[in-house]
Amino acid sequence: MRAELAVVVALGSPAAARADDDLRVAPCRPTVTCTADLAPPGELELELGYQLRRVDEGGAFEQATPFLVKLPLARWVEVQVGGNGYTVAPGARYFDNVTAGAKLHFVDQEGQRPSLALTVTASVPTVAQRGYTRSYDLFAVAHASKDYGKLHLDWNVGFALLQLERPVVTQRFTAIAATYALTGRLSATLEPHYFSDADPAAPRDVGAIVAIGYAIRPWLVLDGAVDVVFADQGSVAGLAGISIAPVRLWGGH
Repeated sequence: MRAELAVVVALGSPAAARADDDLRVAPCRPTVTCTADLAPPGELELELGYQLRRVDEGGAFEQATPFLVKLPLARWVEVQVGGNGYTVAPGARYFDNVTAGAKLHFVDQEGQRPSLALTVTASVPTVAQRGYTRSYDLFAVAHASKDYGKLHLDWNVGFALLQLERPVVTQRFTAIAATYALTGRLSATLEPHYFSDADPAAPRDVGAIVAIGYAIRPWLVLDGAVDVVFADQGSVAGLAGISIAPVRLWGGH
């Protein structure tokens, strides 16, 4: 089994609410799934990170700086800009693709009905750099989220059309994250996930993530996780992060 270590700084916290606001931030890290719920309009959400991953048995590592910026414009739409950021790997140094798009929120949860949303994003290449492979990609993800007391569920199903400028490769994926509030500050998450084989653009990924979140403040949350991948050669990744919603640009109660 190949070992991997990833350290991710993610600014955005699950189901966090400020005492003086109706904020509920919708993170996409440290797990794969994103919630169907949106923060209030004008609430800026940031996810910034550092990732370290072992890429071969010889001890070579890849470093990346993933980021995601999210801003709800209305109760039903959120704009997003993100990417893997600056990446350093053996024989490669580059700023990776930039991804931009929107999440459309259709309904809030009510009774037994979950919240529902759809995210569509396009990934475009940056300038030519050492070891960088340019690629145009398109992603579509359906989201469903539901609360059952202290248990919060997020289920994602989607697909990616990779390398649009070449013979297109399709990757399908699904993940479900179950987050349980152990205390008012501490939560635990279990998330199985599946990504189909999309050779040569992306590998098959069948695994599960176990994560812990701790709220230092309602708007400042620390996360730690382990991601175990069972497919092919297998891998184990460790993740750590910090989540925050720094400012509300407009609006109020």
